[in-house]
Amino acid sequence: MASLEPGEPGSLKVRPDGTIVDGHHRIEILRERGVNVDALAREVMPKDEPEEDH
Repeated sequence: MASLEPGEPGSLKVRPDGTIVDGHHRIEILRERGVNVDALAREVMPKDEPEEDH
């Protein structure tokens, strides 16, 4: 969960509409483990910013 925190290289990044840009695989695993992922901090990326390559 620490890797998803804002400021981390692989932080949870979302679009203003809630679309996950980075971190979706880790979010799915946390959901399966019963973690309330809706409460996690996230970085909102404007639509005009490019997505990171994985």
